[in-house]
Amino acid sequence: MAVDIARNARAKGNHPFGCILVDDENEHAVIKGGNTAVTTGDATCHAEMMNVVRMACHHYTEDFRRNCTLYSSAEPCVMCAGAIYWSGIPRVVYALSEYELKKFAGGATFDLPCRVVFERGTLEVQVEGPFKVTGMREVHEGFWRQEEGHFNGPPPANREERPRKETMPDRFTKAVNKMRLECGFDEVDSGDEGGY
Repeated sequence: MAVDIARNARAKGNHPFGCILVDDENEHAVIKGGNTAVTTGDATCHAEMMNVVRMACHHYTEDFRRNCTLYSSAEPCVMCAGAIYWSGIPRVVYALSEYELKKFAGGATFDLPCRVVFERGTLEVQVEGPFKVTGMREVHEGFWRQEEGHFNGPPPANREERPRKETMPDRFTKAVNKMRLECGFDEVDSGDEGGY
């Protein structure tokens, strides 16, 4: 099921990852989520951290979460492993390993097993995986661009490029230039050596 969610995330133009949080006591899925990093423009919107763990923390108590298992289409990255750890979810089961993912995504992964992250903490998180699940590799094939400096999949057709937001240094440079022009001096470039 997590791979189906990953497939759906990819179809929407996002990275192909999905996960499910299952209540172990009643054996049913309580939260499902896919990656939304591309369509939201937020690189932290991974399936595990932002779209399942965060929702679980908002909707369920820590006692409830301690009786859940997170099933993921791929091994959680360092960021997501940290979120899982701090949420109190005690068990993670995944299909595609971080090592296997690196074969598809190249530099877009840490190549650091989540077990290593969890072992550094004092809370116990049981990890099971990788498991062979139908479609776990296929959902990544042809998605990741391998050119230098490009670690994301193709941009979705339904999202326009967002204009660059003006930063504080940009505003400062404009203010300084306005004062310099009013005083009869030349404008300065924010990139000038010794500039602002």
